[in-house]
Amino acid sequence: MNDAQVAYNSVEQASLNLSFEDTTKLSKTLQSLIKKTSYFFLATSSQAGEPNINFKGGEAGFIHIIDDNTILFPDFDGNGIFHGINDMMHNPNVAMLFIDFKNTMRYKANGIATIIDDQDEISQYLDLKGFDYPPRVIKVKITYAIRNCSKNIHLVRDDILEFEQNKDYNKRV
Repeated sequence: MNDAQVAYNSVEQASLNLSFEDTTKLSKTLQSLIKKTSYFFLATSSQAGEPNINFKGGEAGFIHIIDDNTILFPDFDGNGIFHGINDMMHNPNVAMLFIDFKNTMRYKANGIATIIDDQDEISQYLDLKGFDYPPRVIKVKITYAIRNCSKNIHLVRDDILEFEQNKDYNKRV
């Protein structure tokens, strides 16, 4: 029970939802979603507590599950600003959001990130899907994982499908 659950009268609902899940590890459903996803959103926070969020994408299956509590993914250079990497260097706490639009599911997972940038260590992962000589690999030890409310996912999915069917990108703003 937390203060928000008390303030907004959701203690019973939260307790019921939490009774169905082991939030200390990746569920089989979340593992299945991670294995087939081609993207996720990664939230980090600076040493001063300033939040950042980044899109992480790659070939479906680029995120690898090491065990029920550990995932691994390659990190490639983007615009050179390195907001997320810098954050992880000073504050390893991260959050990840995985969305399955097809099956209308959303999961979030929190964990402790480790940046692996030693090329000898990275070389042991080069046979993994999506690991085409990344300059870094991020390993996340999961501390909390839970299915998230799926409300309104269908609206985003329908908007994406409408956009794809329209194909007149200049009319969409």
